Amino acid sequence: MRVRDAVREAAERLRAGSIESYRLDAELLASRALGIRRIDLLVAPDRAVDPGPLEQLRALTSRRAAGEPVAYLLGEREFAGLRLRVDARVLVPRPETEHLVEAAATCLPSRDARPVVCGIDLGTGSGAIAIALLYRRPGLRMIAVDRSVGALGVASNNAVRLGVRHRLDLVASDWLEAFATTREDTREASARFDLVVSNPPYILASEMSALPRDVRDYEPALALCSGDDAFAAHRAIARAARTRLASGGWLGFELSGSVAVGDPASLDWLDGYDERRVIADYAGIERVLLARRCGDDDSRESA
Repeated sequence: MRVRDAVREAAERLRAGSIESYRLDAELLASRALGIRRIDLLVAPDRAVDPGPLEQLRALTSRRAAGEPVAYLLGEREFAGLRLRVDARVLVPRPETEHLVEAAATCLPSRDARPVVCGIDLGTGSGAIAIALLYRRPGLRMIAVDRSVGALGVASNNAVRLGVRHRLDLVASDWLEAFATTREDTREASARFDLVVSNPPYILASEMSALPRDVRDYEPALALCSGDDAFAAHRAIARAARTRLASGGWLGFELSGSVAVGDPASLDWLDGYDERRVIADYAGIERVLLARRCGDDDSRESA
């Protein structure tokens, strides 16, 4: 069999499996299974395919046709210009979350004002947000928090591969529980942050069944579902972060997109935060919420 025939066969099987992006997925899987660049699928379509790689492609195609995410099959996903390793222990990083990274980066104190800055990423998963921020700010140190030890393992692996592990601490905790004021005898309890950022669960339980099957059936439900309140995790984090943010520090969230925030000044669960911003994505959907902790430190500027 030739390369073009192998790709065509994979695409047809994926289309029969109701995969919308069947051609793109077929090319990505073929590139991985055949051990060639995606461009080579086009420039060398008559290259012969050995039986071993062909069987590997057919196996990957069957898994994708059943709904398994391409990112899990490839073991990686690009995010904010970085190639991250991912598997079923973590959510697949999405372009929408890049808006949160970009917005949060503007909230960091200027390099001249604060050469060293500390931030925390709650529910870090693959470490996508924390690592992307570390890449944007050499003087930044981040703490990546997740209740899943498996997810922390993925984040650690990504940080090592991308050369920022020395600036990233990993903590197993349910949100900011490890940093609670009732545990002042611990190192974590003494920490204060310039930035608290999170992409928490925000999909309503009533919406879960309508998700695409590669999300609904394969990605971690605990990282997706917020129950009956899209802002349940946001509320809990905002409340706990008030005692952990430095004066003038910023809190940043990704938003659902399906549940409008409306006027950010009306969000009663942001009491204690004196500046609030809602930022839309390129489609005009409310995607990021920023809130600044009350304080008299007005020396912070965009990084």
